Amino acid sequence: MSDTLLLGAVAYDPKVVTIWAGFRSWFRERGFDLDFVLYSQYERQVEDLLAGRIDVAWNSPLAWLRAQRLARARGTTVRPVAMRDTDRDLTSVIVVRADSEHRTLADLRGRAVAVGAIDSPQATLLPLALLRAAG
Repeated sequence: MSDTLLLGAVAYDPKVVTIWAGFRSWFRERGFDLDFVLYSQYERQVEDLLAGRIDVAWNSPLAWLRAQRLARARGTTVRPVAMRDTDRDLTSVIVVRADSEHRTLADLRGRAVAVGAIDSPQATLLPLALLRAAG
């Protein structure tokens, strides 16, 4: 069994290779053996995490939710161990005009709600999923 911590990361941009190579060097200089595997998609990375082929995964918010759901369906759990400080306080908010009759989530039932970019987990996918879950 290797003492190397194997991290999965999605290569959404060429700079990702440089970033994780820098992390690997930084950790190794401090006596911690880290290596990484690059993925082209979060779905495969989540599958490999749950299958034990990687030790940790640097996930997007949507991939984190996918990992939680798939783990739960398999009778296991996943847990976060680190997060960028810039993401720690990330929230989604619903804004209405001050003179709006809408005051609660229930007031929005059946109404149109504008969100951000259609493919953005933080600006669209997660807020709409949370609204659906709230009824």
